[in-house]
Amino acid sequence: MKTSRILSYILLLAGVALIIISFLYFGRNAEPDARTLNIIVTCIIFLLITSDILFPWINLKDKPQRTIGGLGIRWLSISFYVILAVAAMLVMNVFKNFELKTQILVHVILLIGLFGSLVQVFIISDKTTEVFKEEQLHRNKLVQMKRSVKDIQLKLEKLGSVPQYITTALEDLQEDIRTISPANTAEAFELEDKFLDELTAVDGLLFKTNIDYEILKLKVEACSRTLRDRKQVYSV
Repeated sequence: MKTSRILSYILLLAGVALIIISFLYFGRNAEPDARTLNIIVTCIIFLLITSDILFPWINLKDKPQRTIGGLGIRWLSISFYVILAVAAMLVMNVFKNFELKTQILVHVILLIGLFGSLVQVFIISDKTTEVFKEEQLHRNKLVQMKRSVKDIQLKLEKLGSVPQYITTALEDLQEDIRTISPANTAEAFELEDKFLDELTAVDGLLFKTNIDYEILKLKVEACSRTLRDRKQVYSV
């Protein structure tokens, strides 16, 4: 275990111990059961506030950064709970004396509300991961498109005596792919798959002994048209 983690645990335990000692000393005239309840609630508040400081919730090695997606709601939920829990303790113990059962009920309700909010945080975090995976899938498809065009360019370079209009058209394809933004629509998927199929057809012509460059030109132009259509598709 790292030294920083050990120190964090020590600080947490020291904080909890200080809370207990403070309640026992300053609240020695309070009703024992109510005092115990307030100690528990105060310790929960302390752990909620300090946990992110001592044990950072954000993991920089996590590429999807799933925790960032729900960070705002998490802290908002904790802040609301802390404010309401502190207010409840003051009202029910300082300004008025409520029955222990009533105090327990109020704090249980507040905890249920907190846990409900935290569940939403995890749902949002999972959604963030799903969005990241979808974006990665879309980017990988664009990378595959670019790589396929590059493979064809390399094969043509080895052949030599390739018409300039063919090499120019392939360079234009590469440039067009760079300007395409990932999209998560069915139309984008279909056009990307169509483009890859058309590139496969282009690649198939290169294995022939006598390459018909006119047919090759038509195939490359088909790829270009598909790519132009894909450039017009954006995420919804």
